[in-house]
Amino acid sequence: VDYVNLWAIGDDHLVEHREGSWDWMDWGRRADVTAIENAWYYAALSTICNMADVLGKSSDDTAARMDEIKTGYASLWTNKGYKSGDVRKPDDRANALAVISGLAEKSQYEAITSVLTKTKNASPYMEYYVLEALCQMAQYDAAKRRMLQRYENMIESDDTTLWEKWSRLGGTRNHAWSGGPLVILSKYFAGIRPLAPGYDVFLIQPVLTAPDTIRCIVPSIKGYIRVTERKTADTFTLDAAVPKDTTAHICKVKLGLISLGCPKNLVDS
Repeated sequence: VDYVNLWAIGDDHLVEHREGSWDWMDWGRRADVTAIENAWYYAALSTICNMADVLGKSSDDTAARMDEIKTGYASLWTNKGYKSGDVRKPDDRANALAVISGLAEKSQYEAITSVLTKTKNASPYMEYYVLEALCQMAQYDAAKRRMLQRYENMIESDDTTLWEKWSRLGGTRNHAWSGGPLVILSKYFAGIRPLAPGYDVFLIQPVLTAPDTIRCIVPSIKGYIRVTERKTADTFTLDAAVPKDTTAHICKVKLGLISLGCPKNLVDS
């Protein structure tokens, strides 16, 4: 709370930029600094409210800041996505973070999806958030296409590690922060996500288009979760190894179409 309160909120209901050793935009082209920074800030405030709820503490002041930022952020909306005066066109990073932070409304998803499929300014690090936003909007095919396009050179390379930049030049060729697609593939396409701390309870909700095969291992504190999923035009096969003392909820799969939304009551265990 002390840290986020270092930022002042201006008359436009948006945070005032503070100079520092490293901005939150990472490197990349045409960064919409105002939109990106305020989405990050809103997400940080939201997390503080969640922490306060767990700890049984008041978060009224933080929630009030959230309301003010939401008001200011709404003024950045155009019919083509979120955009501040820092840039000429909506930025992929800014619009992705608007979705992830919860600032974007579902009615805005169509325009935001268009931004995220046409604009490619993000660094490999920030690319994770673009892919995450597409998956949160259930745009899985778009996420897959973007992933394959953006990482094509790395996939085709003989290197066994991921690069800091989109080419082998100008940065390290073993960059830990470039591994966003690995998280996306595990979390959404293999569909393994925790529903309780420590993976005591977890979800297996794959998203596959035919023909495709995914093999995934997720290390949890209870042991390895291993799945192999195969999708053809008319069949789907799932093999899963579940650690002892855990519960896996496996969503039903309709042949010909993988269910993109798991019912709230979480079907077959």
